[in-house]
Amino acid sequence: MKRLTIIIYLIISQSFLCVYPQGLQFHGNEKTIADRSSLSIPGEDEKPKVVSEYGVDLEVRNHNLNSPGIILYLRDTTGDEAFSLIFNYDFGENKAVFTFAKNGEKTLFSTSFTKEEVLEKYMPVSIRINTVSGVIDISIGSHKSTIRMPELKGIQFSPQLYFGMSRNIVECASFSIRNLRITADNSTTDIPLSECDGENVHDSDKKVIGKIKNPKWLINRSFSWNPIWKAYSSTPTGFAFDKTRQDKNFIHTMPIL
Repeated sequence: MKRLTIIIYLIISQSFLCVYPQGLQFHGNEKTIADRSSLSIPGEDEKPKVVSEYGVDLEVRNHNLNSPGIILYLRDTTGDEAFSLIFNYDFGENKAVFTFAKNGEKTLFSTSFTKEEVLEKYMPVSIRINTVSGVIDISIGSHKSTIRMPELKGIQFSPQLYFGMSRNIVECASFSIRNLRITADNSTTDIPLSECDGENVHDSDKKVIGKIKNPKWLINRSFSWNPIWKAYSSTPTGFAFDKTRQDKNFIHTMPIL
């Protein structure tokens, strides 16, 4: 019997088993600068509004522990305030470290997780800035902190949010985001990141609220086949799904003589 070649293109793990196929991927140092993305909310051509309270909620999934750098960058367009969320992996301690810092000044919050907790797993992140009370509340996974910053009280805070590359920052972590939500005073904007092409980013009401350069829309993985595994067999071979164990079995059958 001729050798049977089986080439299986598995999109199950990327589509059918993925509850939330939407999102955006940002390449880090494993790619050239030309292949990295930059998301700006609002777009750089628009003028952000002044707010007293501002919040960002999302889920972050890290792809490459060897690619440290920026995840998000938040700057005040009317002042000097700027904050960044940075990812790094400490190979000596075997810890994945998230750092929230005030740019050019100091680290405001730092927390660490095991490799198993962060690699290819979505983690909730929440950042809330209040210029009335001068307080920043941040949570990454189950780790939380309240940061008191009296210098924020009463400032004219006009926030511009970036993910990935931003302005002169090119050192990015390798990550994806989904379930993005922005709160500004009493307004909440849900951003599903469900587009499949283009550079416009829309909110849940289909209104353009930002721009993405060199986008990598994750929903496209539900529409295309990507080869991730190859096997060879000299006998008829196939897959069977075990409902009890919710697992798949690789089945070999003997040739008929």
